[in-house]
Amino acid sequence: MKRTIIDINNWERKEIFQYFNKFQNPYGGLTAPVDVTQVYNDAYLNHRSFYLTMLHHILTIINHEEDMECFRMRTEGDDVVVYDKLNVGPTYLRKDKTVAFTFYEYFEDIDKFISEARRKEEAAQHTTGLNYMAENDSPNLLFFTCVPWISFTQIIEPKFSSTDSAPHISTGKYYWKEKDSLMMPVSVCLHHGFGDGYHISKFLNLLSEYHPL
Repeated sequence: MKRTIIDINNWERKEIFQYFNKFQNPYGGLTAPVDVTQVYNDAYLNHRSFYLTMLHHILTIINHEEDMECFRMRTEGDDVVVYDKLNVGPTYLRKDKTVAFTFYEYFEDIDKFISEARRKEEAAQHTTGLNYMAENDSPNLLFFTCVPWISFTQIIEPKFSSTDSAPHISTGKYYWKEKDSLMMPVSVCLHHGFGDGYHISKFLNLLSEYHPL
């Protein structure tokens, strides 16, 4: 992975970052229903997991779309850095209803991504505890959770520490709207020093536009 240190003194967000970074909780967030019909149809037609197709779609937007580098930014000591690639650390529910932390590397090839994710899920099924791995400490990580049992309108995400700066994204139970639009609640929490409502809104809108690589 490649990381680039941002020249804060010449950064257009210098004052915004310095202001919000002093907060005990510098995150800002939005929760909105998102039309995921295209993602669902593509997963169905290609006999893929909708959950993993959606997760790959999320990572593809963050890793490739314009204005999304704010999701790849981190505070590291006195520096702000941006990574060239974001991977994901999702939670995984075992059969005994306990939660394990997992780690999926992002690959542009969706079938490779899903294959590797399935392998990690199978391994997590046979572990106990949080299954915390070295990869879960990776700085270029998106924290992700799926709550498929309820179409929530708000969700509160825990912070790992006062220096946590990684984005948090959660999805809920999808539902049909007017029989032809599949809607799903999506919650996004982003360090406010890195991005604002514009960036989160653009990300949420891009989720409805599915263009497989």
